[in-house]
Amino acid sequence: SALYVIDAVTAYVKTAPTGAAILIDINYVNPTTGTVTSIFSTKLTIAAGAQRQTASVNIFSGDGTIPYLSDLTMDIDQVGSTVAGSDLSVKLHLKIATLALVLTGA
Repeated sequence: SALYVIDAVTAYVKTAPTGAAILIDINYVNPTTGTVTSIFSTKLTIAAGAQRQTASVNIFSGDGTIPYLSDLTMDIDQVGSTVAGSDLSVKLHLKIATLALVLTGA
C-alpha cells in the first residue's frame, strides 16, 4: 500500500487575524483502523497580523506520512480575537513514499 509523505503545508488568509493567531489542525482517518490522527505535533499557526504560514517537516507528527485513501479533516481551533482572519486556503504538498504493486499472470 502507498504512503504519502507530507513535504509542507501552506496556509493563507486574505484578511490577517489580529489580537491572536489562527490555529489550524489537519487530521487523517486511517482507512484500515479508523483511527483519527493529527498530522501536526504542533498546530499550524498564522500569527496575528500575518497572512501566510508554511509548516516545515519539524512540526509533523510521527513519521510525517499519511496512508493512501485516508480521509482528511481540518479544524480551525482559533481565528483571531480582535479581527478574525478570513478567506482561508490550505495547501498540502504531498509525494508518494512507497507503492506496492501486485502482478498476476495466467
